[in-house]
Amino acid sequence: MPRPAGAAGVADVTVTVPSSGQVARSLVSAENVALGSSGSLSLGAGSSVIGAGLDVGAGSMAANGSLAVNALSVGTGQLTGTGSLTVNGSFLQGTGSINLGGAVSIMQAGGGLTLGRITAGTLSAAAPTG
Repeated sequence: MPRPAGAAGVADVTVTVPSSGQVARSLVSAENVALGSSGSLSLGAGSSVIGAGLDVGAGSMAANGSLAVNALSVGTGQLTGTGSLTVNGSFLQGTGSINLGGAVSIMQAGGGLTLGRITAGTLSAAAPTG
């Protein structure tokens, strides 16, 4: 879904996954991606990059390859899979859970960092300014 580069007044776009059972080999998006309350998305072994934010909300996401995001919010939902996760911007976790077989790396760009329920092959987390 192309949008004009540098166009004044163009609002950020959010791609919403409203229903369960959505499957993709990988996902590359410069836009925000949000999972609705019943939304579920399963990503295959490919490399996925979300240049904006990923909001898991109350939905569920399976990442079975590498997943890199600028901002991650996990409300009451679940992020699971055999893959890895890199967050390089902002991280917010409510009562939801992250359970990944690979490495999880979280770099909070500004402010403090609070981690919730996270299970991973390895976990590194830092908040240099918090």
